[in-house]
Amino acid sequence: MSYVLTSFVDCEVLQSELSNHFGCDYTKTEKPNETSLAAFLFSPANMTGTLQRQISGDGDGKLKDVKLVYTPRIPLGNVDTTITPSDCSSSQDFGQRSETYTLDENVGVQIDRKVNTENLIRLCKSNPLYVSEMIYNMMGAAIRRMDQILAGQVIALAGGFGADETDVAAQFKTVRTRKTSGGQDLSTDFIEEIDFASENAGYCNPAAVFGYQEIYKAYKALRASNCCSDAGINIAELQSLSGTMFMPNRNIASVFNDSNKFITIDPGAAQVITYNRYLTDDGVMTVNDATTKRTVMMHPTLNIPFDFKADYSCGTWSFFISLAFKTVGVPTDIYEDEDVYNGVTGINKYVVNNA
Repeated sequence: MSYVLTSFVDCEVLQSELSNHFGCDYTKTEKPNETSLAAFLFSPANMTGTLQRQISGDGDGKLKDVKLVYTPRIPLGNVDTTITPSDCSSSQDFGQRSETYTLDENVGVQIDRKVNTENLIRLCKSNPLYVSEMIYNMMGAAIRRMDQILAGQVIALAGGFGADETDVAAQFKTVRTRKTSGGQDLSTDFIEEIDFASENAGYCNPAAVFGYQEIYKAYKALRASNCCSDAGINIAELQSLSGTMFMPNRNIASVFNDSNKFITIDPGAAQVITYNRYLTDDGVMTVNDATTKRTVMMHPTLNIPFDFKADYSCGTWSFFISLAFKTVGVPTDIYEDEDVYNGVTGINKYVVNNA
């Protein structure tokens, strides 16, 4: 089966959008389950913006490394319960640690397309409308690819759970979504365990859950529930009390190569740093002449900044959309070894097992 970006037809031939006839736009560039992680990571609820601005040089267009300096909190074991007035010197050092964040300006996503101006003449759409639709389509493809990359980067940043967390092996916590193996009745286990594990790991906010398949089905059934599970618990009310956000994402399951695995993120614990080439000391660099165009374009709904360039040669326009990016997390040694949160990064891995 062949595929073409669009049909270039004479205006005498009736041309109509596919979605007008089939009730759904199957050519829509972004499906939520392919882009939910990117949408979340770039959202105001997650992105602080401060690290991003420092990496990109506070608007001066210069790529910079950022060294984060921090001091782990003092473990409770360091607090004596006996006061010794005769003590006049301490044996405990108070020092700082550091983590350096850096970004490779040539690692990220890029997509290109070309348009022959002769074909534009016969197209039954205005040139600006056709080009804008093409650019939006290119952005959509770039974001779908970004989401796949982000899934791998976020999973690599996963850390440990809090002290005394149960059913954890090799950084994965096991939860149930059904009362019995192969059954349809929901178990409250996954709601209770995710909620408590997030609290036990010191999450600052209700957890964001990303996964697909079984965990998706469980949360979907949960939304339709208004009654009870084990021990007469109203599971819909239980979920509303937890405040956990679930967002279906097929790329998490693909990276794990296991549809029963999923992750939780403490909003703010993972930050995407980006770099745009077309930024200058004065802000966005805009070149808009007859044969060359350069600027930064924001995705209209996800607020992701893309570098855009277009060049004209021999009757053909070539368009490019690109973005250098990287996901970074909190340092893995932000807590001392004796701390109840030792190893916690605000990102955790789970697996569903209903056996």
